[in-house]
Amino acid sequence: YEIRSVTGVQTCALPISESDPLRPSLTWRQDVPVSERFDDPYFSRENGLEETRHTFLRGNDLPERLRPGFHIAELGFGTGLNLMALAAIAPCPSE
Repeated sequence: YEIRSVTGVQTCALPISESDPLRPSLTWRQDVPVSERFDDPYFSRENGLEETRHTFLRGNDLPERLRPGFHIAELGFGTGLNLMALAAIAPCPSE
C-alpha cells in the first residue's frame, strides 16, 4: 500500500491492479486527486483539510456533538479526509 500526506493528513491506499474495473481513474494535480472521468477534484485544490473542517465537521456541528455513543455513518468513499479530520478532533474513548 501507499502512504501519502494530503494537506498534513496521512492517508493510505491498498494496491489495486491497473486492470481492476473498480480502480478510479485519477491523476494528481498539485497534490490533489482529480477524477479523470469527470475532471473534478476530490477536494479543494486550495485547502482540502479546511474545506472538510468547514463542510463536514462544522457544517454538521460535529465538534460540539461528539460524545460517547454518538455514531457517524460516512458514505463517501473518497480519500478518507473526512475520517482523518474527524479522528483528529475526536476524544479518545476511556476504558
